[in-house]
Amino acid sequence: MNKKYAYVPFCADFGPMNIAAVHHYCKVFKDHLLSKTLSGKKIVFAVPDAPGDITNAVFMLGSFLCLHLNARPDVAMQVFSEISQRHLRPYRDATWTKSTHDLSVKDCWDGLLRARKCGFYKFSSFDSEEYLFYDNPRNGDLHFIVPDKFIAFKGPVSNSCRNSLAHSPEDFLDLFAALGVEKIVRLNEAEYDAKTFADAGFQHVDLIFNDCTVPSREIVHRFLLECEESKNAVAVHCLAGLGRTGTLIALYLMKHFLFTAKEAIAWLRVCRPGSVIGIQQHFLHEQEARMHRLGKGNAGVMYI
Repeated sequence: MNKKYAYVPFCADFGPMNIAAVHHYCKVFKDHLLSKTLSGKKIVFAVPDAPGDITNAVFMLGSFLCLHLNARPDVAMQVFSEISQRHLRPYRDATWTKSTHDLSVKDCWDGLLRARKCGFYKFSSFDSEEYLFYDNPRNGDLHFIVPDKFIAFKGPVSNSCRNSLAHSPEDFLDLFAALGVEKIVRLNEAEYDAKTFADAGFQHVDLIFNDCTVPSREIVHRFLLECEESKNAVAVHCLAGLGRTGTLIALYLMKHFLFTAKEAIAWLRVCRPGSVIGIQQHFLHEQEARMHRLGKGNAGVMYI
C-alpha cells in the first residue's frame, strides 16, 4: 500500500481511506487488467498481515469491483467471504472513547455507489492531485463533498492567530471566488471577523452550536434553507470542519439525495476523513426517515 495514501488518524479513528486513494488504486487495478504484458497472468495485491491493512485492501479491491465491474456491494462482500471476520477491522469515528457506531467496508461501498449515482464522483474527471493539495492543512484543509455545492473546511482564525496550519479569512478569499463559493456557514464560536468575507462579496451565516453535540431542529431547518436558497457553492466550517460540519451536510445529502445515514457518513469520511463523531452518528440515524420524508419529491434536486 502506497504510504502517500495511508490513513492518518486524528484520535482512535480508523478509515476508510480517502477518495484519492480509492481513485489511485482503481486506476492501478484497471491499468494492470488492461495491460497486454500482464494478459493471462494473476495479479497479486500484497499487504501486511494485520487487520487494518487487510481491511483497507478489501475496501480497495471491493471499491474496484463496485465502481468498475458494477458489482453490488453484497456480491462484492461474498468475494471476500473466506477472510475471517477477525481480520476485518470496523471503521470508526475520530474520538478517543469506545466506538458506539461502526462502519463496515460494505457500508463504504454503498456510500461510494450512491455518490457516483448522484454524480459526486466521476472516474474520468476526478483530479486526485488537486484533492491531495487542498487536503493538506497548509493549503486550506478543505474538501468538496458535493462538487459545486458543498465545501467542508477547517475554521479560519484571526490574523493574530494565523500560522502555517491555521488560516485567516483573507487566505480563502481568492480561492473561494475561484471555486464559485457564494456563502460561508460558520458553526463554531467566532474566531475571526465575518466582515472580512462579507466585504469581499460573500454571504456569511452563523449557525452556532456546541462542539461534539447535535444541532437543534431550528438550526437544521435554517441550514437546509440557507443551502437550498444558494445557487452556488456553500463553504461550511466548525472548529475542525469535521463533526458539526459533516453532520449538517449529511442531513442535506439525506434529504436531497436520499442517502441513508450510513451512506452519508461513509461518503463524508471518504471525502473528508474524520467527519461526524460520537452522538452525531446516532443523531443522523434518528433523522434519516424525517429527512427522506422532507425530501420526497425533491430527490436529486441540488437546490430549490
